[in-house]
Amino acid sequence: MSVIPYTLYPIPYTLYPLPQGTNAVGFADSIWWAVGEPGLICRWDGRRWVEMHRAPFYEIPPTPPPSPLLFRFAPEEGEPHIGFSSSAHGVITIGNQIYTTDDSAVTWSREVLPDTTNISALFLLSDSTSLLGTADGRLYFDSDGTLVRYDSSLISAPGWETQPLQRAHTMLQIGWKDKLDGNLFVLTDSQLYSVRSDLSAATPYTIPLNPGEHAVAAQFPDAYTGYLLTDSIRTQDTLGSNGLDTTLIFDTSKIYRSLDGGSTWDLVLRNVAGLRGLYFTSTKHGYAYGANGTLLHTEDSGLHWFRAWTMGERQTLHAIGFVNDSIGYAVGDSGTALQTVSYGRFWRPVPPEPLFTHPAVSYCAVGFPTPHTVYVVANDRCYSSEVRAPVYWRPHWSWPVRHTLSISESPNPSSGQVEFTIHGNSKDGSVPTLTICDLNGNVMTRISSIETISPNEWHASADLSSLPVNVYAAVVRLGGEQAIAKFLIEH
Repeated sequence: MSVIPYTLYPIPYTLYPLPQGTNAVGFADSIWWAVGEPGLICRWDGRRWVEMHRAPFYEIPPTPPPSPLLFRFAPEEGEPHIGFSSSAHGVITIGNQIYTTDDSAVTWSREVLPDTTNISALFLLSDSTSLLGTADGRLYFDSDGTLVRYDSSLISAPGWETQPLQRAHTMLQIGWKDKLDGNLFVLTDSQLYSVRSDLSAATPYTIPLNPGEHAVAAQFPDAYTGYLLTDSIRTQDTLGSNGLDTTLIFDTSKIYRSLDGGSTWDLVLRNVAGLRGLYFTSTKHGYAYGANGTLLHTEDSGLHWFRAWTMGERQTLHAIGFVNDSIGYAVGDSGTALQTVSYGRFWRPVPPEPLFTHPAVSYCAVGFPTPHTVYVVANDRCYSSEVRAPVYWRPHWSWPVRHTLSISESPNPSSGQVEFTIHGNSKDGSVPTLTICDLNGNVMTRISSIETISPNEWHASADLSSLPVNVYAAVVRLGGEQAIAKFLIEH
């Protein structure tokens, strides 16, 4: 854009409209240039703008169609949670609201937790029962809409009455510790409990927390192997280079592993900032995710962790879930939704809302009522989409067929008696056929007396003295293959 200096008198001006799509104007080599999208280049010829180029410089990948909006609900504070016990039955919690469906999300019923605090953990035991953990340390048992204080009913249970669980710390996570034996785990920010699913007993486990460190998430892929994610935030006041007071914030996450069901823990990952959750599909394959698009995966039970390729994603990830070992979804801030079909190594964006609209919605939960449907939940809406099976491309190599059939003759030339030796592969024990032809393809005689020397070798002898002097061809056929040998008859 040119700059006109201020003057003390008015000056005439002429308006020259810029081409549609122009983003910038510049001056080079005494010529005015205008550039824009898609691929627009214009030159000013002194009277008008002349388009030099208008075509995309690169092919823009097609934007996937938006996912259908399943339903909206009143926005609440706190992160939502979603769970499915079957294709028909599912639960979504947000704030202290509980939404339940029994007809594959066609209709939803709503109930309110008799507590003003937010629901911080959700776990479905069956189609009709679930466990709800709250931010103030309360644990509710929900059976067909009837809420019972879970922690109150366990006060008299062995091992529970001495633990200040119900009012001490936020319930972070509830899950299976040993499903076959009916054991659950309940994680708070400072304690891990093993609870019987029949509410008969609770056992506390000591977790390795240093001063200022708190638990974030836990996973038990089997009864013996467990993983624990912790985080600590440390601040340090110092003077900056400009002499001003500066506060440095150090956010450090760690991952511990247990091989004895949670009794002891060993550190397997340290010094990673901002991790928010864990997800393991098996004892060997797992994922850790969090701030700045961080998505790590392990394939050797947490001994080594690698950063997954997420196409430069920088938004905070809040939840991750897998349909099977290879297909999974991760969701986060600013409408972020990623999908992998490669066992978590590579991820691509599959946003429910187009990213060019700059959605401010933050997705915090992902669930799968069936292997072919995914639900993505924010604090005021829920989307559903089809989980499409990946298309794998495999090259089909076509190698040239190697012909193994051959025939040799002796003597050549011959006065009449000719010996033929044939080699080839007979898969079904068949015997080759031998025909004597002239060079025009006319059949002169057929030799039926062929002796088998071995499974892959044959011998034939023929008296061809009655044939006139000429060049002939011995044609042998076996299993779709053909071989030819030429020889001369002379008297």
